Amino acid sequence: MLWVVIPHHSRREELNEAVKASHPWPTIVVDDSRNGGLRLDQPNVSVVRSDGEQGFARAANRGIMEAESRGASSILLLNDDAVPRPGMIESLLQAMEEHAEGDSVVGPVL
Repeated sequence: MLWVVIPHHSRREELNEAVKASHPWPTIVVDDSRNGGLRLDQPNVSVVRSDGEQGFARAANRGIMEAESRGASSILLLNDDAVPRPGMIESLLQAMEEHAEGDSVVGPVL
């Protein structure tokens, strides 16, 4: 099952859009802000706290480990200011099913 992981530092408005675009997939937002306290009242979304200001890579790893512990077989790592266009996540899943073997990485062309 696909899970979306979004490391978050300070882009609250953009984060809300990224989370909405990730629906209906379960989503983990890693709060890496200085003071924490991020709350999102949206279905299928969990907020996990990092140690604060650890940087994107550590926040991403924290979210990936959390998603794996919850049974994720695939993970979409998404910046907190990235809003997937309608159908983009489905296209990535289809490409992965058609072309990926074993442990693989797929991504959109930017």
